[in-house]
Amino acid sequence: MQPLGQCLELPNQTDRACIAFAHSEIDIAFGYVRIAEAECNGGRAAHASELILKASDAYKIALSYLGTLPLELEADRYELQTDLRKLIEAIQAVERRRERSLD
Repeated sequence: MQPLGQCLELPNQTDRACIAFAHSEIDIAFGYVRIAEAECNGGRAAHASELILKASDAYKIALSYLGTLPLELEADRYELQTDLRKLIEAIQAVERRRERSLD
């Protein structure tokens, strides 16, 4: 049987792991966005589309983790929300660039 203190720390540790995982997904998604931008600049819009889709999927995963965090972690939630906003803006920008490259 675990001591009470360890049991009380478990939810906090789980929340911290979720936050770290969400930030990892955001970092991966930004990597896809940067590569998609390079593909657009290189005239490879089809490959850019695949990368944009992967970035969007990573965004959705990170967003789902945000929904699981307790409201008490306000500062962490705010930071994650800010990073997610920047990510979706970057995804939308590269999608517009991809569409222009198709014209």
